[in-house]
Amino acid sequence: MNADDLNPSTRAASYKVIINTLKNLPNTKLDAAFGITGLVSLYLIRFTFDKLSKKYPRRGKDSELSAILQKYLICESKARLFFFINIMRNGFVLLILTLAAWLYCRDKKSKSGKYPIKILTNVPAGLKHIGRPKLNKTLLSALAPELPVATIILLLEHIAIAKCGVNL
Repeated sequence: MNADDLNPSTRAASYKVIINTLKNLPNTKLDAAFGITGLVSLYLIRFTFDKLSKKYPRRGKDSELSAILQKYLICESKARLFFFINIMRNGFVLLILTLAAWLYCRDKKSKSGKYPIKILTNVPAGLKHIGRPKLNKTLLSALAPELPVATIILLLEHIAIAKCGVNL
């Protein structure tokens, strides 16, 4: 097997990319299983709740669970309830896969200190290099002609948001 077989070109035709990806599935590591599971579940949740919001757009409460969820999410329609659940899918999938990775790795640390899948063991402190932006004359001279247009667009955006209100 040569290097081109292990790293298929993503610039090829779509069907070739899919075929080469499926050919190389036996060569993948366990890390890919967590990633593919996450992607598939994100898309599955998205498509499911998009279909449900189109299927049940009316107002009303059909079940006790729906009534409880609508009460706490302040949802007047099922479409809005499905919208909120659809938005929460990222956090839900992240929590489930983090728990799955922890359950898988908790007793499998090797003597060299490595885990069977790549995980972030020590979380680095963030925002170390944050500070005031450094403005120089060339940047300011490039931005200056665009300020009137940016101000008008910003004003129109705020007006549109204010007119929208809280209706989703």
